[in-house]
Amino acid sequence: MNSIRTIHTAINFEIARQFEILSNNNGKVIRETRGVDSEGRTVPMREKDAEDTDYRFMIEPNLPILKIRKEWMEGAERELETQGIADFEWLRDRCGFDPRSAIHIAVRDGWDGVRDLHIIKWETGHDYNSVVESFNCGTNTFAKKHRSGHRALFPGGSAVRDVSEMGDPVMMIIMRRYPLAVVHRTFFYNKPAQQQHLFFVVVGICLWYFNCGSSVIHALASVIGAYLITSQLRGTDASIYAAHIFFLGYLLFGYWHHRCSARNLCRGERPPGELESDFH
Repeated sequence: MNSIRTIHTAINFEIARQFEILSNNNGKVIRETRGVDSEGRTVPMREKDAEDTDYRFMIEPNLPILKIRKEWMEGAERELETQGIADFEWLRDRCGFDPRSAIHIAVRDGWDGVRDLHIIKWETGHDYNSVVESFNCGTNTFAKKHRSGHRALFPGGSAVRDVSEMGDPVMMIIMRRYPLAVVHRTFFYNKPAQQQHLFFVVVGICLWYFNCGSSVIHALASVIGAYLITSQLRGTDASIYAAHIFFLGYLLFGYWHHRCSARNLCRGERPPGELESDFH
């Protein structure tokens, strides 16, 4: 039961059901736990085997008995012993790495990197080799850098931040900057100019503090640009759409023009002007 309406429907159905049982030759309502289906009808789940027992502790006779076999326990122990270890066969057969790449990662203990690549494949559908090749550093360097704690491959918490073939980095940038325009449109639009200026100042200070760089100029420019569009076309639906298109377009262009060099990232270097932020 996940809503008040469902509870209301289930109670009404149960009242009618029990009334019909009791009206039919002195029928008896079975003590049981019942659930409710998508159509609002209650369905039996399990019976209660006691009449006067505290409801917090009732014997339920028709629950299946769970028997844990010794073989299950031994199998679980074996899985725990090998969990987290990427062997050659698993990398080759399950992940689809070529034999040369698989042996490099297995020997150099690059399981953490492979695990992230597994997530990338699950989310994007890209195969492992194309993901590694997009970093232009090879599986050997990828595993080595990832094992040593090098996180430049995955800044901002996104495992595919700098893989230009995928949409995740763009979405991460949009989701982290777009709320500024939403906040402005929701709370400060049509407010006095002083309040709107204060909003931009506070946002600028926060972005400068958290981003530690001049990316605040780009973030503010995108928000102010959307603000100017809505102020010039005040009160029209076109202004809203135009502002949103400008804002998203600004972010997309900024990502395309200033995306990081994958080769430099794999070497642990940062391109000139690269900052610790999501939008440069």
